[in-house]
Amino acid sequence: GHRIEPGEIETVLTTHPAVTQATVILREDTPGHPQLVAYAVTQAPVTEDALRDNLRDVLPDYMIPAALLTLDALPLTPHGKLDRDALPAPDYSSRVASRAPEGAREVQLARLFAETLRLDAVGADDGFFHLGGDSIMSIQLIAKARALGLHLTVRDVFEHQTVAELAKITSDTPVVENADQAAHTMPRSGPVPPTPMALWLAELGGPTSEYSQSLTVRTPPGLDADTLAEALQALLRHHDSFRLRADIGGEMEVLPPEAVSVTDCLVTVDATGLDDGALERLLVEEGTAARARLAPARGVMVQAVWLDRGAEDGSLTLVAHHLAVDTVSWHIVLGDLVTACQSVATTPGTAVALQPTGTSWRQWATALHALADAPAREAELDHWRATLADVTPRLRLDPARDTHATTADHVSELDVDTTQALLTWVPDRYNATLNELLLTAFALAVGDWRRRRPDSGGPGAPVVLDLESHGRHEHAVAGVDLTRTTGWFTAVYPLRLQHQAVGRADLGNDGAALSQAVKEIKEQLRRTPGDGLGYGLLRHLNGRTRAQLAGLPGPEFRFNYHGRLVRQRESAHWQPVFSGLSGASPAMPVSHALDLNSVTTEAAEGPRLQARWTYLPRLTTEADAAHLADGWFKALRMLVHHASGQDVMGITPSDVSHTSITQAELDQLEAELDSEWGI
Repeated sequence: GHRIEPGEIETVLTTHPAVTQATVILREDTPGHPQLVAYAVTQAPVTEDALRDNLRDVLPDYMIPAALLTLDALPLTPHGKLDRDALPAPDYSSRVASRAPEGAREVQLARLFAETLRLDAVGADDGFFHLGGDSIMSIQLIAKARALGLHLTVRDVFEHQTVAELAKITSDTPVVENADQAAHTMPRSGPVPPTPMALWLAELGGPTSEYSQSLTVRTPPGLDADTLAEALQALLRHHDSFRLRADIGGEMEVLPPEAVSVTDCLVTVDATGLDDGALERLLVEEGTAARARLAPARGVMVQAVWLDRGAEDGSLTLVAHHLAVDTVSWHIVLGDLVTACQSVATTPGTAVALQPTGTSWRQWATALHALADAPAREAELDHWRATLADVTPRLRLDPARDTHATTADHVSELDVDTTQALLTWVPDRYNATLNELLLTAFALAVGDWRRRRPDSGGPGAPVVLDLESHGRHEHAVAGVDLTRTTGWFTAVYPLRLQHQAVGRADLGNDGAALSQAVKEIKEQLRRTPGDGLGYGLLRHLNGRTRAQLAGLPGPEFRFNYHGRLVRQRESAHWQPVFSGLSGASPAMPVSHALDLNSVTTEAAEGPRLQARWTYLPRLTTEADAAHLADGWFKALRMLVHHASGQDVMGITPSDVSHTSITQAELDQLEAELDSEWGI
């Protein structure tokens, strides 16, 4: 840590001509989460950005307050002393700390940032991920940009994160050099070669027809049944994955647009006069029945249940087989549903026009098979074999006994302040992504959990897990556009995390060890070849490598962060009120002994990270599951606390391009900067 003198910061603040008084305090609005906050009394208008630049000209980064508020006067007690308790708490979520966008391109992109992240305004130098974005939301941003003729890629958003930087590289026409022309002229309907996830599901076995995801949205009062039916029919025609026919072996076919009728998909239930309790019970009952009506072998991939409450808000539950949707797909579907309903209501008798879907599901599946046999992908084989080579599952599954009917869930929520910090400023402090911090905390939590279990292989053993990503890696196939394509694009791949801090009981008191754990686990993540897409290709599609990977033991943990569900600001209608992330037949075997699904949702008081731990009571007790869940949140709070209370330099070799520098050399440079220059 560094010694921080609030008086020194106050002195520098008052050197600005607009500032007449200043005070700096260490606030702890949330226990365990101290924040350095500055308050300035000003005699002329001045931006926070200007005051912050004034501080940076003189002070090292670790002395720059996390928030800087301007006041008309400092609050005083009756005795004329500073009333610290009356100083307002900062609102990090609404703060914009960069210059206004300039030029048409910056203005356009800033508006798209704000729309995607549901913010009032975004500055030109604000970073997408610093403002709370994630990889799934970046796909939504790209879809909005492409609808306006601005062509970006996911990689662009990760490499050029601010409005200003993206404005410099954004093109007005799509880049399709070296694209597979045969794939891009392929008819959208017809046979579809099996994808890695389709083959994974077939290999899992058991009844898989109900393996699904669902979403329930609030519908406006007075919604017309015919309007809803016509809007849903437009979605069935428009999105190929809603017309899939899939057999139990993984083979698929996209049926023609006219082959699926909304009459086979939509059920309307009169729910007028029901109280909240009865409505909730009906919602669960009808959702379960809808899931049972799915029949992939007959092309029935989607079911919709509308609870019509007449003059009151109703609800619409959409249940789709997992082959037809993933997390990104729901954002696409929900936006198109609103557009279609509005189109039918305002221009009856006119065909619904939805944005083009880009690369088709059939084209992508075909491209994956070509990609699986590429020499560059086969070169990844040694990495995947090493990841799984000595895995010894301690929680052994029995497919005959360990089915979805035998699982239990432990659900918990992280507090708003910690969640908000993780979404915004904390990743920057570690020079890491949110996912890298979530996984670091996961590894630490598993190590602590193992200390309580004598059969776990020891607290310091490597944490090997299956990681899910959105899988829409456009850079893998030239010329594709997956921002508006529905389907199950998910990529699942094994990950091996190890650090000497994993399993330590006293980690909360050792900030240096915690920071080092982030660095090492971040590097382990970044050594994953090709964003993890190659594992599924080699495991399921490549005939030369399939058997080698199939013979290796699989991880007992699975980790999936579904991103952030951001509510629309303008209306509560058509907004998600319940998300059943997944559903399955009770007799379907489970794939992992411990399965973590998490998502960030918006509450009235702010964002909250929700975690659902699915476990098998035969292998893990309820108390053990709760301990693991609490340990994950505890580790996340430690990361936030360490980031707020100390100077954290999270630079690792992968951050320094075109060099062969080691982590030890970077740490030595950091120590020299600290001791010689105080930075």
